[in-house]
Amino acid sequence: MTSVSVDFETKRARVEAKRAIANDEIRSSLMKLGFEARFAGDPDQQPIPPAERARLDIRATPTGAMIDLGRDLAAGKVTIVDFWAEWCGPCHLLTPKLEWMVHENARVALRTVELTDWKSPAGIQATRQFRVPALPYVRVYDANQKYVGDVVGTDIDKIRKLVDAAQKR
Repeated sequence: MTSVSVDFETKRARVEAKRAIANDEIRSSLMKLGFEARFAGDPDQQPIPPAERARLDIRATPTGAMIDLGRDLAAGKVTIVDFWAEWCGPCHLLTPKLEWMVHENARVALRTVELTDWKSPAGIQATRQFRVPALPYVRVYDANQKYVGDVVGTDIDKIRKLVDAAQKR
């Protein structure tokens, strides 16, 4: 018999099964749900120090406000547009990884769009204009501000592939 328990206070889960379950199997299953598994010995991703983050091409639309692609995309850079919400747990896992992508590559910019709820101007734009099915939701644009692709969820490898493709255009 398999049992799974989660302690939301400590953010820890326990899995018991009759067969051995590999860490990658757990990671893959959780990623499909928008979460990630971290095991003892996994490196912690530290936040970018505020002074260093301030020098990066990272901008946020005002909370709940719509994004204006013509104004907000970074000319001459690949732009990642991150739709997220404070109430979205997986969003809190993804956004720091996106910030590190900008830190690692000066030709990449990040624009964050916070949805306070689905009825806010940003929420309405997200569902009507961008057809956002769930959060987190990321769109990638090339240096000429042309749409490259999107990713639903926290799959940073898929996002990296889109950024790489955008840089080759």
